[in-house]
Amino acid sequence: MVMFRRFRRASGDAGAALVSVIGAMLVVGVVVTTLVATSIANVRVTTESRSSSEARAVAEAGIAQVQAMLGAKSCPTGGVVNGTVGGGSFAVEIHPSDTAAASAADAVGCPTATTASVFLSAKGTAAQTSVGGGPASRTMQALLARKVASSPLFGAAIYSGQNMDVNTNLALTGTDADIFTDGNFRCSTAASIQGSVLATGKVTFSSTPCTVEGDVYSDEFECSNASVIKGGLYARGKANFSTQWCTFSEDVWIGGDVAAARGIKTAGELKVRGNPPVNNATSELPLASNVTVGGKIGNGVGASNYNLMLAKYPLMQQYAAVDMPPKAIDVKPTTMPKVDQSHSIFTGWTKKSWKASVEPLRSSNIPACDLNWGGNHFSGTLKVTSPTIFDTTTATECNNGMLKLGAGLKLELSADMVIFAKSFDIAGDVTITSGDGLQHSLYFITPYPASQTSCTSNVDSARTITYTTGTWNQSSKVALLVYATGGLRFHMSPGPQIYGQMYSCKVEMNTAVKLHFTQAGATDDSASKAQMSVTYLRDAG
Repeated sequence: MVMFRRFRRASGDAGAALVSVIGAMLVVGVVVTTLVATSIANVRVTTESRSSSEARAVAEAGIAQVQAMLGAKSCPTGGVVNGTVGGGSFAVEIHPSDTAAASAADAVGCPTATTASVFLSAKGTAAQTSVGGGPASRTMQALLARKVASSPLFGAAIYSGQNMDVNTNLALTGTDADIFTDGNFRCSTAASIQGSVLATGKVTFSSTPCTVEGDVYSDEFECSNASVIKGGLYARGKANFSTQWCTFSEDVWIGGDVAAARGIKTAGELKVRGNPPVNNATSELPLASNVTVGGKIGNGVGASNYNLMLAKYPLMQQYAAVDMPPKAIDVKPTTMPKVDQSHSIFTGWTKKSWKASVEPLRSSNIPACDLNWGGNHFSGTLKVTSPTIFDTTTATECNNGMLKLGAGLKLELSADMVIFAKSFDIAGDVTITSGDGLQHSLYFITPYPASQTSCTSNVDSARTITYTTGTWNQSSKVALLVYATGGLRFHMSPGPQIYGQMYSCKVEMNTAVKLHFTQAGATDDSASKAQMSVTYLRDAG
């Protein structure tokens, strides 16, 4: 009996132990299964993460490659670039836009000369796929903005540091094609100016009528012909309309007295800080929305005439508070910047010898610095493919720094170029073209002397640029800045057609000149195209 009880107890203990063992094995099994499953999942996640990272790197490499291609002015037909990197592959779509905010909505294609930005969509595919064949591709997007060099030094179409006389027909065209002079401005011919005229001195329209599409800012103003100003007049001094009508499309604002024997024609308001004389109450003042006078209307004319004027112009006021018109320099701050060979504009440019570059191109033995010959004496073209400096003022170049251009000289620009000389004389045929069909800048510069403090003090009158004779052939793809600290003179007949800007301490126009305002230094060249910069880079999944 005792043995039986022991046997039953022993048998019961063994059963309990077995249950414990089985339970433990189940727990271990669950743990192992979990660990295995977790490990497999981790492997999958790690592999997918690695694969995804690789796909992203491949897509970014594709964007970098396309950026370099566009910088080198290369683009495949259709605007899609395919390539491989480390076993992975990419496909990059190019979406160019003439705005600064290209997007996927813009058509796929290649940039043009007017393209301002490019949207890139790059799909990268990794060489390694994830466990179970999961996705191994990634799409990256980038916006490239064309880096356009700006030139705040040169904002006007024409700048003259002293008085400026336009003695022959001037045709000045282009958006904001403004003339600024730190002196008087006289237009005595049928000039056509698409911008504004801003002078710190007196502006005079005499002889043949002139046309100004913009405004006129001056100290004093005189109109002795039937000139047309399609903007307004802002004269801080007195204004004289004593011999002819001048027609204005906008406000006339005068800071001094007015002489107006022939009246004032304006479609805008008339504001006179001083006294406007009225000799004929029915024709002297405009049919304007407002006539405001700081002094006395009629300058002593009797009350009956004043009442007639008031009946015609019910909004007329006299003895009113009239402020001074704005100054030209405040409207468009413009000066003659001091530019020489050390200026930051030309940092990083390559210096080359003018004589060594020009002499091999000649077909006759004419001096490289004295090309004042008629006809064609060149068998080759001077080609510029990177931003280049020619300094002819050194002893080994043009000795006295006097450079004469002509003889059929041909300049072909695929990058910007500057020539420094103590003076320029265009005395023969010159042709200037763009080598790649893109916009480039050309500078003719007489360096600003250290001894010269302004355009009216210690001016070296020998530092001039003169158009004397010959034929000037310039492509519209090249913006020319003529910069002369002494003077800029035009005697060439027929006069030249220039695309660019003119800056000089004194501008003299004695023959007809056509200037289409194109800002030098603010156009794209091969160097600036290579600097197409990334505005953003983002992961599109």
